Amino acid sequence: MKWVALALCLFLSACGSPASKGRLVIAGGAVKADNELIYGEFMRGLKPDAVIGIVPTASASAVESAASSARTLERYAAGRRIIQLDLPSDKPANAFDPAIVAQIDQCSALWFTGGVQSRILRVLRPASGDSPAYGAMKRLLARGGTIGGTSAGAAMMSDPMITGGTSEDALLGNFRVEDEDSGLGLARGMGFFPYGLTDQHFLRRGRIGRLIVALEQTGVPRGYGVEENSAIVADLASGNAWVCGSAVLVDMAEFARENKALANVRVSLLQTGDQIVVPSGRVELRTESVPVPDGVMRGTALPEAWAAGALEAGLAALAAAPARPVQLRSKGFFVRLEADQRTRFANAPAGLRVREAKLSILLRENGSSEPVRSELGLSRD
Repeated sequence: MKWVALALCLFLSACGSPASKGRLVIAGGAVKADNELIYGEFMRGLKPDAVIGIVPTASASAVESAASSARTLERYAAGRRIIQLDLPSDKPANAFDPAIVAQIDQCSALWFTGGVQSRILRVLRPASGDSPAYGAMKRLLARGGTIGGTSAGAAMMSDPMITGGTSEDALLGNFRVEDEDSGLGLARGMGFFPYGLTDQHFLRRGRIGRLIVALEQTGVPRGYGVEENSAIVADLASGNAWVCGSAVLVDMAEFARENKALANVRVSLLQTGDQIVVPSGRVELRTESVPVPDGVMRGTALPEAWAAGALEAGLAALAAAPARPVQLRSKGFFVRLEADQRTRFANAPAGLRVREAKLSILLRENGSSEPVRSELGLSRD
């Protein structure tokens, strides 16, 4: 597929090129106005006279969305000036306006609102070529500025980016075509975060399946799924990132596929304070986390595989009995979680942490209670 060669080339080029000096705050959507941790990270390091710009392009109601974001940011801005950039999705010419470009060049930080991520790309990186406004945003990062975004504003951080779709659709091979709303969608992204695909509303909306398929289709080795009211903060100069809330790292380095069986995906469930060395994907759990003894995690009946919190519930069940694989079910698939010598479980007040659990996805044949047999050896416990 054309995405594989293009995306892998972009990924390897980014990993081997000099790092930007900037910071990213990649928020998973539904960020509460009182989330001091995330908004504090966005403001951290900004000078008292810094200008903060709001980019409402993803929203269908850009003026209202920008005003709402401004009210929230004002709570944490400590008097810093906040401007609402006139970049609605229905005025793409504004991205070529020298006055708008000059405003962005005055900013030390930008905040992208939620909405539909493809609107951002249509305005800032149209098919005819990148806009001057996009160039100004890249300059902001290059001089050490901060770019944050929530929901669609998180999805657009990578290049390529995920534009939509469910886990079930993605695993069934249903891919979105232009002007359709169903199926997995992939498109060019903004490319601010060069170390993997970014996804949002991740645990709440059961998006592990679609992220795995998106990584397979693009050839990008790692994906970062950010939960709601959570964020990954990335320092591009050092290559270090840390979690505020909950996030999932998906590593495809050992991935294998046979027909509709997907195997050897590594998943790490991370919580506040856990760190990721993003060029390599190495995970460092928070130092005060303590190992989880067998049998400590008490779980109830496991939810449907793509239900809210299903991945967390499955990993909690695995932590309770690491020697016994855990199986989640959807209408068409089994999701199997396993632990091996590389897997680590830890706990802290912020919640369960899991490093490098193994995940496989197998096809259910005609709703059967048994997976389709596979040469990968995944059909039975």
